Amino acid sequence: MIKGKVENIKDKIDGNELDLSLSNLTEVPVKELAALPKATFLDLSCNNLTTLTPEFCSLTHLIKIDLSKNQLICLPEEIGQLINLQHLDLYNNKLKQLPIGFSQLKSLKWLDLKDNPLESTLAKAAGDCLDEKQCKQCASRVLQHMKVLQEEAEKERERRLLKERGKKTVSESVPKAKRSICSLFFSLLLKLLLLLIVGVSSTLAVCQLTELRKEAFCVPLNAQFEETVRWAQSLEVVQQVIQKMSDLRT
Repeated sequence: MIKGKVENIKDKIDGNELDLSLSNLTEVPVKELAALPKATFLDLSCNNLTTLTPEFCSLTHLIKIDLSKNQLICLPEEIGQLINLQHLDLYNNKLKQLPIGFSQLKSLKWLDLKDNPLESTLAKAAGDCLDEKQCKQCASRVLQHMKVLQEEAEKERERRLLKERGKKTVSESVPKAKRSICSLFFSLLLKLLLLLIVGVSSTLAVCQLTELRKEAFCVPLNAQFEETVRWAQSLEVVQQVIQKMSDLRT
């Protein structure tokens, strides 16, 4: 149960304003608020909120939110879903940065970030919010600042993706290159072997079938060939093949 949870929230509505300030809340009763779409101004000031849940950002009917004087240390990335939000009071919290999704608050016209420990570039963009004009300027400048950060984040993400794709391409190309080299090597080896077989066969044919068989270089070659044939014929497998061939002839 939410500490200090407000019972009978409907009793806190006055026109389009729902006043939950000074209620000692540590969490926002999102479910109950979602059932009250007519309450477009939500006052949550002076509570003990440290964070907002992503579900809070589903309250897209909200036009004005007062979160001043809480203990907020961060806002949800989904805050950009509050497409109708025009007025946001974050005075006196513990925010250092804003989420990139803040840049999607395209309807935002008024913003107060005073008395937050903002990082230097965000603090410079926010400036002061001492009157209506300055708070409107704060909203405009902060939105522009967050859009720049969003663009930089997208560029960085693209660079990482390209880098990862490059690594993947290199890792895939190395095995392909190895396979290509091996394929080329075996192809050349096979061609050389075929050339050798053709050469030996041609030489044997010349030495066996022509008058050159009596020449000096053919005599030892023919002798070796005949010895090889006799050795092959002595093998049982070869004998079986010869026998089958003889049977086929008969």
